Amino acid sequence: MLLSTTARVNVLNNISGKLGSFTIGSNSNCWLGLSTVDPGNTGSSFTEPAAASNYARVNIYTLMGTPTTSGAVTSIANASDINFNMAVDQSDPSAATGADWGTIVAVGLFTASTGGSPYAWGLLDTSVSVPTKSSLHFYQGKFKISIQEAT
Repeated sequence: MLLSTTARVNVLNNISGKLGSFTIGSNSNCWLGLSTVDPGNTGSSFTEPAAASNYARVNIYTLMGTPTTSGAVTSIANASDINFNMAVDQSDPSAATGADWGTIVAVGLFTASTGGSPYAWGLLDTSVSVPTKSSLHFYQGKFKISIQEAT
């Protein structure tokens, strides 16, 4: 089955939390999560950093731009920075160690701020280490979701 440009735009609008002409889930609940392992083919291996290290998913509903199409590829990117919390030990925020998130290798989209499995996920082009007292950011235009028309 091939998707028209309109269908690809609608899918991207929907999975990024933007209003589209059809609905996969609640449009205002698109949460971006981070994984320290490859989620695999089903997403069931998605492993997030510990909440005790101040990790939390980010709702990207208001942060995404408008889909664009170039040839057979339709993409949507963040129009604003996506900022995750600083990795700290919530029981001792002044501690210099012990709250690192490990190496982030993948991202996933969720319908809730906690729990569940991602409904879309992908590996990062380059893995990122998030040690204690640091944070992860996707600057404007650097987080992109793309759908390519089958050829």
